[in-house]
Order: sequence, then C-alpha cells, then structure tokens
Amino acid sequence: MWRQDYDSIASPNFLLAFGLPTSNDDALILKLAVALAAQMQLPIPVSIDLWDVAMIARVLKRSESMVRNRLICLPVAGGGQGQPLYKATEVLEWTQKYRDRH
Repeated sequence: MWRQDYDSIASPNFLLAFGLPTSNDDALILKLAVALAAQMQLPIPVSIDLWDVAMIARVLKRSESMVRNRLICLPVAGGGQGQPLYKATEVLEWTQKYRDRH
C-alpha cells in the first residue's frame, strides 16, 4: 500500500494536489514518513500472539539462555521440531502468578 515510488509521492504536483508545502525540506520529510510507514508492522494482539524464547526474554528483561534453561521446563508439543512458540497470554499469566507469590 505505502510501497510506492517515493520521488513521485513527494513531487511538487503531488504535494500541491493535497495542499501541502512544496519546499525541498517538506518533500524530504514526506519521503521519510512514507519510507517509515512502509517499514512499520501492525502489532499482533496479545490474545492471539505466539512468542518465541527471544520475545519472552525481551518481555521479562532476561537473557535468552536464562529463559531457555531456567524458565522453560516443559517440552513443547510436536516433538521439539522447529522453533518452540508459546501463547503470549499464558506467559503473561504465569509471570503475574510468579510475582504474586514473591
């Protein structure tokens, strides 16, 4: 959707059509905004998201090895093939229960 030719988007004709200023700085700012928008991803709701060890480590502010070796104790369904994923809601629920106990 946003992946278009940035030069044509920030052209003076395009800017004038929408009543936007047409200075070089304004065109550069618009190009940058379009490029950033093209890179952004919509967040996945926590209720349906699946987290890997790296994401759990970031959320808990721990190293990946600490999460892998000390927190994730149970084998993952599927025989351990591929990258294990965990329901984000379950990770957060476990974290809250752990905090309440300590």
